[in-house]
Amino acid sequence: MTVVVKYVRAKYPEKRILIWDDMLRHMSYQSLISWGDQLLDTVEPVVWNYTTHPAESLGDDLWMKYQQIFKMMWIGTAFKGKNKN
Repeated sequence: MTVVVKYVRAKYPEKRILIWDDMLRHMSYQSLISWGDQLLDTVEPVVWNYTTHPAESLGDDLWMKYQQIFKMMWIGTAFKGKNKN
């Protein structure tokens, strides 16, 4: 991912780079910090889940970790279920 982010940043410096967060969730705070400020200041994670309320269902520890690391976060949902009547 680092190679792709650096390439996109060099070619399109004015663009925001959004990344799906599911590949980051299992990583520790220390592992994410080891990427360095240049990468962390460049990407904005999109936190998502198969639910109607991703902010509530992913746990406080995830939000606290991301808040300490990233300048900006996005929240999305991929809910495709049917409401039961």
